[in-house]
Amino acid sequence: MTMRRRRVSWKILGFFILMLLLAGSAAAQSTAVEVQAAAKNGWIKQNNIWYYYKNNKKVKGDWVFYNSKYYYLKPKNGAMAENELVTAKPDGLQYYLGQDGVMVTGWQQIDEDWYYFNKSNTPGSMRYGWLTEKNSAGEKKKYFLDKTTGIMHADELLKVGKKYYYATENGSLLVGWKTIDSKRYYFTLTGTYKAWQQIGNDWYYFEDEGYVKTGWLTYNGDKYYLSKKAKNKGARLTGTQTISNKTYHFDSTGVLEYEVNESDATIDQPGEAHTIKNFLLGALQPVGKTLYVWGGGWAQPTATYIGVYPEWVTWFNSKGSSYNYANFMDLSVTTRAKGLDCSGFVGWSTYQVMETQSGVGSGYVAEASTIASVYASRGYGALWSQSKLSQSNYLGRFKAGDVGSMSGHTFIVIGQCSDGSLVIVHSTPPCVQINGTTTPSGGYDSEAVELAKQYMNQYYPSLVKKFNLSCSVGSSYIRASNILRWNTKTLSDPDGYKTKSAGQVLENMFGGGE
Repeated sequence: MTMRRRRVSWKILGFFILMLLLAGSAAAQSTAVEVQAAAKNGWIKQNNIWYYYKNNKKVKGDWVFYNSKYYYLKPKNGAMAENELVTAKPDGLQYYLGQDGVMVTGWQQIDEDWYYFNKSNTPGSMRYGWLTEKNSAGEKKKYFLDKTTGIMHADELLKVGKKYYYATENGSLLVGWKTIDSKRYYFTLTGTYKAWQQIGNDWYYFEDEGYVKTGWLTYNGDKYYLSKKAKNKGARLTGTQTISNKTYHFDSTGVLEYEVNESDATIDQPGEAHTIKNFLLGALQPVGKTLYVWGGGWAQPTATYIGVYPEWVTWFNSKGSSYNYANFMDLSVTTRAKGLDCSGFVGWSTYQVMETQSGVGSGYVAEASTIASVYASRGYGALWSQSKLSQSNYLGRFKAGDVGSMSGHTFIVIGQCSDGSLVIVHSTPPCVQINGTTTPSGGYDSEAVELAKQYMNQYYPSLVKKFNLSCSVGSSYIRASNILRWNTKTLSDPDGYKTKSAGQVLENMFGGGE
């Protein structure tokens, strides 16, 4: 009995031991499976490549947000992208995954090129086109990223739409002047200008290609000159300027008004001989150079100055077509030295033929209405009154060189025409000029008017254009004047001017007329 119980006990014990061993093995296998399953959720590095698992499956072609950062798993094998550009699903946009696979935002250099990846509005996606942002100093900077590749343009001239821009070496757009291939541009954040634009104190004209024009420009029928000099290249010129050895005058808006001194080479200079011809030649010198100034020519040193006074030319060149002598009637010595009134003109012209050097005596100026009689009283010649001039209906009664006096005005006769009209030279607002009178009966289609227009337009075209001169005056110069007829002792007439018509005198003085 006792022996049998022991055998049964060992068998039972052995069975239980076997069951325990089997149970332990099963428990160990179950734990290993649980550990393996847990390892396939999250990041796993295999063969130096990182993968991300969800429920034992690799994530492929999708984003993972981990520790507040984005990562991208490649669609083919699920490998984590790093230091590379990818085209990501589902939006198909390009992104850059940098070191450790983290998605990049902001600026990123890839090889030798720079790109920008959005910080908002689809963060991390590649930016194209315009980008404006502030630098570390708070300054607004603008960039252009290629619309196809996303590469930042740098150190180049850009055309975007119809405007031009310049990207500097660091990619930010230039604001200001730059010369490229000898052409001068002015760049802004909104592109180059077109047509007229003021920059600083100067005006410029910009071609459609964005650079400033230089040289002559015709715009809306007006002519301008745009500087070719390196300093302020393209700036619109105003005032008196010398261009290619010629002198021009431009108004305050840059419009060409006239060419200065264009007739200097045409008219002979008066000589020292006391002749009618020299008297008239001297009287022509201020034409196109001198403005009418109230009281001008009375004050020293101009009353006794040989030659055209330099200040007259300066004042003439400084004033445009809107000049009005009435705005300068202070009668100061300074103002009176800027030009000539009618009496100052006749007195100055007389001084030129009477004297050979400046500063002699007190000059030959007198009141306009009496200057003919004053000269006659000094023995220079005979006074011809209306009673003598009006004979034969004034025909042949005026001679070259006569000094005319009328109420409020005085003038010099160049000659008379066959219809009785006179060609004269005088200082009358706005300037010293040649005019033709009407016929004695008042006809403006006179020979003298035609001659005056012919010679003024041929030899002083800019003066005519500047002031829109009519070149004509009324019959009062004939019918309301007295004249001084020079005697031969004072002014001789070896050239026979007193016997010539106005047309013949003009032709002789100007060297052949047309």
